[in-house]
Amino acid sequence: MENKPGFTTAIPQKRYQIGEYQATILGDIESTDSHEYRYVMAMIVDGSHEPKLYVTLERNRDRDEPGKWLMRVVGHKLNEPVGAADQWEDINQFTASAIKVAMQLLGLTDEVPALLS
Repeated sequence: MENKPGFTTAIPQKRYQIGEYQATILGDIESTDSHEYRYVMAMIVDGSHEPKLYVTLERNRDRDEPGKWLMRVVGHKLNEPVGAADQWEDINQFTASAIKVAMQLLGLTDEVPALLS
């Protein structure tokens, strides 16, 4: 996958089952690319090892966008900002928004996320 987030270490914070996908929220991220990540959510199809989609929260460097943090979706041929907001610094706010975005993009709108850990 092009443009996937680069990091050497990250600590899993939460995991959800959403249909055939497992969503893992990562924090305490040591980046290896030019982004400063607060959180990364990886969407992985059950039985696979490679995420199909990422939703990232990274320091916003575009001062035309209000907000300290920028949410971005990264997938196969996809690398788009979702928006910028300060409230996403809270893991629960980020998780709720990231799951909503991922479910829309992956066509999982009829699924109910189940917290695993």
